[in-house]
Amino acid sequence: MSIRPWMHPLAVAALSFAPIACGSDPPPNDTCAGAIDASGGGSFQGSTCDAWDDLSFPCNRTGTPEVFFAFIDPVGGASWSVERDPTSTLYFSGKDMCGGPGACDPSTLSLTTGVPGTWYLGVEKTGGGCGDFGIIVTRLR
Repeated sequence: MSIRPWMHPLAVAALSFAPIACGSDPPPNDTCAGAIDASGGGSFQGSTCDAWDDLSFPCNRTGTPEVFFAFIDPVGGASWSVERDPTSTLYFSGKDMCGGPGACDPSTLSLTTGVPGTWYLGVEKTGGGCGDFGIIVTRLR
């Protein structure tokens, strides 16, 4: 940078920028393309920190990062129940649609399919911001 005659030396020093430390890489399930397959059920823990707010769920705050899980039913008629910890919000999107019309619930969600397809579950923090979460997925049939 060249100093212009009208620039005060202290102003020039104030224009020097230090590198900004960035967080780690986003989690692999930051997008629907990387959704973790939860079709078989199980307990899943993680963090929404370092994830992006790719979708705006109708049940949560804009700017709240989310992670995704996939429920794949190759024949139709499968059923799952998803419980969450008290600080998370769950969002099931419609068949084969990430973030499409779906259902929000801050406690437990159930999904029963009628046709083959993939459904996505987004997990966000209920009060906004980011943090740790835990969900328990039960395959009912």
